Amino acid sequence: MLQAIPPITSVLLTLPKLGNPYLSQASYSILSDLLTSSINSGTQSGTEQIPAVLAAILASPPLKSDVTVAPSWLRVLGDTMLAYHSADAEGCAAEFLTVWKAIWAFLDSTHAQTRKAAADAIASLAQCMTLMMVQAAAREPQNGKSALRSVLAQTSKALDSLSYAQAVPELLSIISSLIRNLNMRVKVGELTTAAEAFLMPLVQQVAELRVQKNFEHKEAADAVVSTAMRVVGPAVLLQALPLNLEPEDRSVLSSSPLIQR
Repeated sequence: MLQAIPPITSVLLTLPKLGNPYLSQASYSILSDLLTSSINSGTQSGTEQIPAVLAAILASPPLKSDVTVAPSWLRVLGDTMLAYHSADAEGCAAEFLTVWKAIWAFLDSTHAQTRKAAADAIASLAQCMTLMMVQAAAREPQNGKSALRSVLAQTSKALDSLSYAQAVPELLSIISSLIRNLNMRVKVGELTTAAEAFLMPLVQQVAELRVQKNFEHKEAADAVVSTAMRVVGPAVLLQALPLNLEPEDRSVLSSSPLIQR
């Protein structure tokens, strides 16, 4: 419960400063469980503590090479943002880009569990996107500096970067998360979703990667295309990807009952 956070948090957040990786991991895991319980309970008591908790977590990042603590730290960061979003969506949105950058720094880790934890944390962060963030991006050119424009540009660049070659499955998972959570209308009364307005270039990029010779992550790429089909609809997807799909893929999409709607 959130009301349990004030008396416990200060104690939990002192443990990582002792330098014991197992105490650090345990403290972050307990804090994650507290935050998750607070979200599930629906109570608003103690929500004023969340910004301070977030600031304390951001102030003490583990080393990227610390494979014991880093996954737990990433998890608690994602859970803190979910709790913050539940209590104060716009206050949470103001911290979105800062937290994204903190998590993203672990995506090029050589440790698979750390990369997965980073992708999972970004999946939590994606649930914190708001309509105001979408509208701010809509007022900008494609190379704008809003939070949404910035994270899309960074993700697109990483897909083509050798530095993130090991993280391609995680990047594809992140793109799927962004698509799912941008299933909102850019403007009231319009049918276009934010996913359609902002993410189709990324989906096209994934489709192009998928048909490259020796591409090893077709299943994860297929998950991106499948998520896009559910959110924007097969007709929009086929219009965007007519040349990037293999014949059997186009046939499957065309025969989908969704495309008849």
